[in-house]
Amino acid sequence: MSDQRNPSNAPAKGAGPETPARPRLRGDDKVAALVIVLSAIVFWVSTTFDEVPSALTQGVPPESYPQLLLGTLIFLAVVLVFESRVRTEKAKKPIKPIVYYTGAVLVVAALSINWLGIVGAMVIACAAIPLLWGDRRYKVIGVFVVVLPVAVYQLFHGVLEVQFPLGIFKDMF
Repeated sequence: MSDQRNPSNAPAKGAGPETPARPRLRGDDKVAALVIVLSAIVFWVSTTFDEVPSALTQGVPPESYPQLLLGTLIFLAVVLVFESRVRTEKAKKPIKPIVYYTGAVLVVAALSINWLGIVGAMVIACAAIPLLWGDRRYKVIGVFVVVLPVAVYQLFHGVLEVQFPLGIFKDMF
C-alpha cells in the first residue's frame, strides 16, 4: 500500500519536499484565543470600576468579582488549549438549527430585561426553550415557568440583596 492512499501517512495539504506542513490552529485554539482576548478587554474595563469602602465590603469586593470571574475564564481557556493537544481532532458535525433558535430566544430574553424586568425575561426563556426543544408536558413547563423565575428572584433579591431591573412588574414586587 502506498503512503498516498493511507491518510495517516499522507503529507498535509500543500506540503511536500519543497514546502513543509505548517502547524495550523485547531478550533479549540481559536475559541481559547477569542475568550482570552475578550476577557482581557473586559478585565481592563473592570479596572475602571469605583472601589467600595472596605467598611461596607463583606467577602469579595464588588469591583473584584468580575476580575475573579474573568481570571477563571482565562484559566479555563488556557486549560482548553493544553487539553486539545492531548486528544485527537474528530470530524465535526454540523450545528443543528435548534442551537441558533435557542440562542435567539436567549438574546430576545436578554434584550427584554429592561422592559419586562428580570422576572418577565426569565418567564419568556423558561417557557420558550422547553417548547422549542419539543417538550409537551405543559403542566411541568407551567410549574417551571412560575417556580424558577420566582425562586431566582427571591434568592437574589431576598437573600443576596441584589437589585434586578423589574421593568413593567416593578409595582408587583
